[in-house]
Amino acid sequence: MRVIVVGAGLTGLNCAASLVRAGVPVDVFEKEPKLTTTGPIVLHTSALRVLQDNEICGDIDMVTNKIRSIHFLKASDGKPFSELNVDVDPIKMDGGSRQLHKFGTEYRASKREYLAGKVLKELPEGTVHFGREVVDVVDKQGHMLKVVFKDGTEEE
Repeated sequence: MRVIVVGAGLTGLNCAASLVRAGVPVDVFEKEPKLTTTGPIVLHTSALRVLQDNEICGDIDMVTNKIRSIHFLKASDGKPFSELNVDVDPIKMDGGSRQLHKFGTEYRASKREYLAGKVLKELPEGTVHFGREVVDVVDKQGHMLKVVFKDGTEEE
C-alpha cells in the first residue's frame, strides 16, 4: 500500500514521517514550489508528543519555548481581560491549574518554518514533491483512489 499526503505543512510532513517510520511508502504533494510554512505556532501536548515520537526535533526544550501564561484580549480594543497560568507549580495550584496539571497540559511555541524544515530533512529524498497542486481525489472501485493534479497528471 502506498499513501499520498496532500500538503507539506507541519501536519502533512509529520504524517509522512510517522508513515516512513512504520515502513509505509508515502509521497507528499505540495502545491507551492518550495516549503512556505511560516509564522509562529503554539504546540499543545498532543502535537509535542508527535514531534517527540518521530524523534525529529531531539530535545523539545531546544526547539521550542515554554509558554508560561496565555493572555486573552478584547477584540474591541486589544486590551487584556483575562490570563490563564499554564506554567503549573503543583504546590501552588488553584482550581484551573489543578485541572491543567491533572491532564498533563503543556504549551510551547516555535517557528513553523524551523520545525517543518527539520521534519523535511528527515524524510527520504524524493518523498516530498513541490509544485504539484491536487485538484481532485477520485474513488476508484471502492478501495483505490486517484489523485488528479492541476497540470492534468494523475497518481494512484
